[in-house]
Amino acid sequence: MVNKVNIFIDNKPITCDAGITVIKAADDAGIYIPRFCYHEKLSVVANCRMCLVEVVGVPKTLPACATYVTDGMRVLTRSSKTLESQKAVMEFLLINHPLDCPICDQGGECELQDISMGFGTDISQYTKGKRVVDDEDLGPLVATDMTRCIQCTRCVRFGTEIAGIEELGTLNRGGLMEIGTYLKKGLKSELSGNVIDLCPVGALTSKPYRFNGRSWGFKQYASVSFHDGVGSNLFLHSIHNGLQHNIMRVVPKSNESINENWLSDRDRFSYEGVMDKQRLTHPMIKTNGEWKQTSWESVLPYLADCITQTVQNYQAKNIASIAHPSSTNEEFWLLQQLMRKIGCDNLDHRLRQEDFSDTDQMPHHGLPVKINEIEHFSTFVLIGANPRNHQPLLNHRIKKGIHHGAQCIQVNSSINEPNFPIAQNILVPYSQWADFFSKVLYTLCEMKKITHRLKIKPKEISKEITEFTKTIAKHKKTIFLLGPIINEHPHASIIRQIIREITLILECEIAYLTEGANASGAVLAGMLPNTPNGMNFKQMFDTPRKLYWLQNVEPLHDCAHPDKIIDILTKAFVISCNRYDSPELRAYSDIILPICTPAEMGGSFTNLEGKIQRFNAAIKPIGESKAGWKVIAAVAKTMVMDGFQYTNSQDIQNEIETVETPSISENTLPKKIPQLPHPIMWVHDVHELKVDDIVRHANALQTSISTERQAVRFNKEIAESFKIFDESGLLYLTFGKKSIKVPYIIDENTANDTMIIPDTYAIHFPRHCPIKLRAVDA
Repeated sequence: MVNKVNIFIDNKPITCDAGITVIKAADDAGIYIPRFCYHEKLSVVANCRMCLVEVVGVPKTLPACATYVTDGMRVLTRSSKTLESQKAVMEFLLINHPLDCPICDQGGECELQDISMGFGTDISQYTKGKRVVDDEDLGPLVATDMTRCIQCTRCVRFGTEIAGIEELGTLNRGGLMEIGTYLKKGLKSELSGNVIDLCPVGALTSKPYRFNGRSWGFKQYASVSFHDGVGSNLFLHSIHNGLQHNIMRVVPKSNESINENWLSDRDRFSYEGVMDKQRLTHPMIKTNGEWKQTSWESVLPYLADCITQTVQNYQAKNIASIAHPSSTNEEFWLLQQLMRKIGCDNLDHRLRQEDFSDTDQMPHHGLPVKINEIEHFSTFVLIGANPRNHQPLLNHRIKKGIHHGAQCIQVNSSINEPNFPIAQNILVPYSQWADFFSKVLYTLCEMKKITHRLKIKPKEISKEITEFTKTIAKHKKTIFLLGPIINEHPHASIIRQIIREITLILECEIAYLTEGANASGAVLAGMLPNTPNGMNFKQMFDTPRKLYWLQNVEPLHDCAHPDKIIDILTKAFVISCNRYDSPELRAYSDIILPICTPAEMGGSFTNLEGKIQRFNAAIKPIGESKAGWKVIAAVAKTMVMDGFQYTNSQDIQNEIETVETPSISENTLPKKIPQLPHPIMWVHDVHELKVDDIVRHANALQTSISTERQAVRFNKEIAESFKIFDESGLLYLTFGKKSIKVPYIIDENTANDTMIIPDTYAIHFPRHCPIKLRAVDA
C-alpha cells in the first residue's frame, strides 16, 4: 500500500501519495503550474525553470517538477515571489524567440503563447538582436523552425526514452545551444511524429500539414487506428466549409490501456491517402470491355441479377468472397450474412496465408492478455515478428518491460533492428522453421522428462537450440509472439502446433500478431469458412469459382500468389468494392463499387486483445462512395432478403455481440514434417507502409521509406553461390523468362538459404518459385 502525505497548495489541504513531485500533486488536485520541459511520460530535467514555486520555509523558489512532496509542505503557486520568478524565466525564454506567431503552425495551440499571456509581461528589457538557428532537414514528416526552439529537450528525451533511438541531441552550450541530429540525417523512428505534439513551441511541426490550416477552424472526431491490430485511439481534425471537407491532420487521443499518449507515424500521416486523387467516386460497370460510370439505382439491380444468375446456373458453391483484414466489423458481418443466405460458405480474410489446417485450434483474437499487461512479462520470445515496424505501440509495451528488467529473444530468418536490447538472436533458414521448433520441443521434453507427443526424433540438435531451450524453460512469465513470417509460411499450421505444444509444457502465453486493423473482428464476425463445405482463401483459387466478391482487396498488394489470383479473377465475374482506382482493378473487375474509408463512416474495429472500439465519420463520403456495410445491405435488400434492415452501424454491432463464439479445439501435433520444394527460399517482405490501400496512397509516408528497406537482402554464402562479390549494388532477379533489375545488400543478419525480397519486387514472381540471382555485368 502506498503511503500518503498531507500537504497544502495555495492553502488548500491535499492528501497525495508520498514520493511524487509537487507538479504531479498539483495536477492531480486540478491546480495549474506552468511548465515547458516537464512531461508526465518523460524523465525530469528541470531545465526550463518555468515551474518555479514558493515553498514556505525555503529561501528560494523551487522547480515543482523536481521537488518531491513532504508531509506538511506548504506550496504557493500564486504568491508574488512565485510570479516574479515565473515572469523572469518567461522573459529570458523570449529573448531569442522570433515574433512570427501569425505564420507559425503552432499558433492557437502554442504553450509558449498561452504561458507568456498568463505568466509573462508585456515589456521586455532585452534590446539586442535575436540569434538565428539554421533549420534541420528531418525528413518528409517533421518540419523544423529551430530559431523558435527553447531547448526544453522534450524531443531529445522522447527519442532516448520512448522511441529508443538517440536521433536528436543538444549541441554546444549556453547561448549557443541547439537541438539537432549532428550527422544531418532524417528521423528514422516509427514514432517520430510524436515530437510534433511534445514540442511546446513551433520548432517541430508536421510537414504534410504545414501552412494548411489553423487549429480553431477544425472539428475534432474521436477515431481508431485503421492499420494495425493495436487499435490506437486518435482524433481526426477535419475542416468543413463551403470549399472543402477534408481531413487536415491526425493527433493522438490519450488512452492509458492501449496507446498512452503516443501515435505511430503510420497512423498519424496516413490521412493523406483519404483525399488521394485516385479515389473512386462513382459505381462503374464494364460493358463490352469498356467502363461506364453509372448510378447506384442502376448498378444494384444489375449486380443482384448477376449473383442470382450465377446461383441458378452454377450453384452458390461457385461463388467466393474475400475481405481485407482492415475492413470493419459491420462489413465482415453483413458480407458473411449475405453470402450464407445465398448458400455460399466460401469466405475468408486471411489473404496472405497458405496453410489453414489448424484453424479450429486458433484463438478468436491475437493477444491472450490486455495490451497494457504485455509489459509485465519477464521474457518475450519474438518468432518471425517485427513489432517495432508492424505494431509500434505494442513494441513500446515490450520495450517498457525490458526497461524494467525483462529479456527478449528473437527467432527469425532476418535480424531486425529493435529499439531495445536483445538477449539472444537466432537465425533460422526459412525452409527449416518447422524442423527448428520440432528440435526445441524434443529437447524440452528430454529436459522435463515427459512423454514425447511429437513422434519425430531429430538426428542432430545444435548447441544453439539447447541454449535457447534452457533459456525459455527457466523463466516463468514468458510470452511467445508469432509474427507474419510464421503465419504466411507454407508450413504455418505445423509450426504453430509445435510452438503451442511448447507453450503448454512451459505453462506460458502465446500471441498471434495478425495483419490488418481488424483480423480479430473478422473471426468474431464469422468471415471464415466455418462449415466442411466452405473453402478457405487458398482453396477458392486452387479451384477457381465463377463469381468473386472482393471487399476492399487489391490482390496485387494484399494477397499471396498475386499473379495467379489476378489471372483467375480475369477469367471470372468479379464484383469489387474498393476505394481507389487502378489499371489492375479495371483489368480483372466487372463491377466496381466505391466505398468509404473509416474517416467517412461510422463503424467499429476489434483489436488484438478482443476489445471492440467504435468510431464516427469525420468528413462526408468522397463523391458517391458509400460505407461498405451500406453497400452490402443495399445489395441484400435488392435481392429481397430478410434481416438487413439496419439504420446505423450500432445496430449491426449489437447483433454481432449476441453471437456465441465457437469453441477452440485441443492442440494436435503433425505426424511428419514435409520438406519445402527448394533449398533456397525467399521471404515476401511486406513493408509496414504498404499493408493496406490507404497507407499506400499516403504520399509523405511513401516518401519516407528508406532505400535500405527497398533492397533485396541475402548473406555472403548465397552471394558467393551466385558469383556476386560486391557488398551492395544492382543485380537481376530471374525466374523462367522473367528478369527484374533490383538493388541488393549482402547482409550477414540474414539466415542461410534465405533471401528477403521486398514487396515491390516479390509481387512479380510466383510465391516460393526458385528465383536465381545474376550480376548486372554477368
